[in-house]
Amino acid sequence: MRVAVGKMTIETYMLSSVLAGLAGIVFFYTSAGYSLARRPVAKSAGVAS
Repeated sequence: MRVAVGKMTIETYMLSSVLAGLAGIVFFYTSAGYSLARRPVAKSAGVAS
């Protein structure tokens, strides 16, 4: 069984690019790494601040 090295290399780079793009979208969507972009937390009546 022979593997086309050139084709496999291109497919590997394409998969890597798609996954990196997806990771970038998730990173941007979740505002990961930006400490000021957190969700407000509702204060409970029984907890002293």
